[in-house]
Amino acid sequence: MFGSFIRKFEPRFSLSDADRDALEQANVHGRFVGPRTDIVSEGDVPDHLHIIRSGLA
Repeated sequence: MFGSFIRKFEPRFSLSDADRDALEQANVHGRFVGPRTDIVSEGDVPDHLHIIRSGLA
């Protein structure tokens, strides 16, 4: 799932083998989020990471 993401990321940032392995083994749940929808609200303490694959944040 993250193969193309990692390839786009690596030219700008160096990833260790451990970083690359962690991304490849991440528990991934994709979903569509419509326009003007909050993903995280101010003051929230998120317990996971959101990666936006397309669109604007």
